[in-house]
Amino acid sequence: MRKKTTKRKTEPTQADYASGKVPRPPGILGKTGIDWWYFVQFLAAALIVLGLVVFAWSNARAQTAALTSVDVEPPPAKYDHPYKGEIAIFHDLDPAGEMWAWTDPRGLNRGICNIHVVPNGTVDHGQIMDEDALTRVLRHENAHCNGWVHK
Repeated sequence: MRKKTTKRKTEPTQADYASGKVPRPPGILGKTGIDWWYFVQFLAAALIVLGLVVFAWSNARAQTAALTSVDVEPPPAKYDHPYKGEIAIFHDLDPAGEMWAWTDPRGLNRGICNIHVVPNGTVDHGQIMDEDALTRVLRHENAHCNGWVHK
């Protein structure tokens, strides 16, 4: 008589689990079948996202907490008077640009002074274009309409 040989049981591979041939055993968290490695990856990703959200929120608070109104050089008294012609104000400057405002001298010979300003609320280097700043900027630019040139 021949001896009965029994097949030795081998552990299933990841490929066996992935193909669905072999059901997954319960995970480390019990009968839920949650795989420990995937749980750790999910937890790490969630912590990274939470960290980024907290960082962005704290940065936004820090940036707006210490804002000061735009610092503008006052014009010389000689040029600090109302312009005799028409003034057109355009809030069309790019907030990412290098200037808060500028005066376009091309219309001065027709009695029109065009002033271009960044939009209200623009923030740059801890300064904000608020209503007070806009008043000072327009006074400064009005002096350019009256002939003031920076030296």
